[in-house]
Amino acid sequence: MALLILGLVLFLGIHAFTMAREPRAALVAQLGEGPYKGLYSVLSVAGIALASAAIGRPDTSRCGSRRSGRATWRFSWSGPPS
Repeated sequence: MALLILGLVLFLGIHAFTMAREPRAALVAQLGEGPYKGLYSVLSVAGIALASAAIGRPDTSRCGSRRSGRATWRFSWSGPPS
């Protein structure tokens, strides 16, 4: 769950940073437009990758047997309504 939250915070944070016009303009002036866009893209993809990796992992925090030490898979989507 922490990996999902980290990925979403990274992805949404980098996109929210573009709304802060003055700090963004200062960073573009410091790095240049091309490197800024590259860094923006890398951080965005990293956020998506973290969130995607978290979706495919079992949630071991509140499920599974303590004796067996195995995680059980949880799926929150049960499909479209019938």
